[in-house]
Amino acid sequence: MSVPDVLVQVVEGYLFGDLESMRTEIKMKEMGAVGYPMLMAVLAGSELLGNLTASSGDPIEHYWKTYMAPVDARYADVAAIAKELCRNGLAHMYLTKPGVGIVRGEPTRHLAFERSKELILDCLVLHEHFKQSYEDHARPAIQGSLQHAQRRLNALVAHDPTKSAQLLKKLPESRFPTQR
Repeated sequence: MSVPDVLVQVVEGYLFGDLESMRTEIKMKEMGAVGYPMLMAVLAGSELLGNLTASSGDPIEHYWKTYMAPVDARYADVAAIAKELCRNGLAHMYLTKPGVGIVRGEPTRHLAFERSKELILDCLVLHEHFKQSYEDHARPAIQGSLQHAQRRLNALVAHDPTKSAQLLKKLPESRFPTQR
C-alpha cells in the first residue's frame, strides 16, 4: 500500500467521510450523539498520521504538537492528555479518564476548563481543527517527505499480513464456509 493511496482512500475517504457523516447525519441529543466515536476517529487518525511523520516518540502527541498546534496552540499543551486520558480511556473502556469531558455543538466550551477542573473538548470543533491540520500542515509535510512516510508505513504494517493469516486460519472451516 502506498502512502498516496493511504492519504486518499483511508484518510480523505474513510476517515474524513466517517467524521463528516457523524457531523451531519447525527442529530443533537442528550446521549448517543457520537461524541466519543468522533473523538476516537480523530485520535486514530492522529495516530496514523503521526506514525507517518514522526521518527520516534508517541505518534498522537507528535501529531497534536506538530500539526494541530498551528491551528490552535493549545493542542500542544493537551497532547499528552489526548493520548493518556482520551485515547487510552476510550480504547479500553469507552470512557474518557477523569478530567476530560466531551460535548457536541458547544464551541465556546472547546479546550476550556469547567469549574470541576474538567477539560472540555467539543467533538465538532475538534473534527474541524483536525481536518484543517491535515489539509494545511500534515498532508503537505507527508507529500514533501514521501520516502520517509513510506518507510514508516511499511514498518507499521509489516507484521499485519502474517498475524491476520494466523488468526483467520484458526477459525473452524465448518462454521465459516468459503463464499464466492
